[in-house]
Amino acid sequence: MFENNHIKVVQFKTSPEAEATGAIMAAWLNHQLADETRDRLAAHGITEIDYEQYYPFQTFLDVMREIAESENNTTMQLVSVGKAAAMSIEMDDFPDMAAFEGFISVLHGLNVRNMPEYEGWFSEWHDGNLYVLNNTPVSNDLVFGFLWELLNHVKIGDGYYTPIPHEHYPSNERGSIFHIEPRED
Repeated sequence: MFENNHIKVVQFKTSPEAEATGAIMAAWLNHQLADETRDRLAAHGITEIDYEQYYPFQTFLDVMREIAESENNTTMQLVSVGKAAAMSIEMDDFPDMAAFEGFISVLHGLNVRNMPEYEGWFSEWHDGNLYVLNNTPVSNDLVFGFLWELLNHVKIGDGYYTPIPHEHYPSNERGSIFHIEPRED
C-alpha cells in the first residue's frame, strides 16, 4: 500500500523555502500543553504568531524534532498540538467519504507553501476502506492528534470516524498510514 506511488519524506526536514501559515502554526502557542512548547519556540525566536503571516516551516519541524528527541511527554505534546490545529479550522460536516478524501488531499498544501511536490497527505482505498498516508515531514503524533480531533467533531455522511494507526506508527523516521474507520459509540 502506497509504497510504489509515493516517496517517503524524512520526518522533521523540508525544503528551506517551505513556509507555513500563521493560522495553523498558532496551535503551537494555543494548545493544552502550550507551556511545554512555548519556551522551545521562543528559543527559535517565535514568541507571537500572526495568523496572516507565513513562517519558515523548518523552524516548527525543528521544534517537533526537539520534542520527539526529548522523550519528555513527547506523544502528549505533539498530539495536543495536532488537536489544537484541527480546532483552529472551521469545518462543516462532509457529505460523504469522497468529500473528506478531497479535503485530505489538499490540506497540507493549504497550510504550507514552497514545499516539494511529493510532500502531502495521500489517500488510497483498499477493500472498501480509506487509508491516509502522512507523507509530510510533520510528526506522526501530531497528524494523529489532528485527525482524531477533526474526525471527532465532523460527520462524514451519516456517521463519525476515527483514525487507527495502520503502519509505521509511531515512527519518527517515516510517515505513518492511518485507517479511517467508523467510530463505534
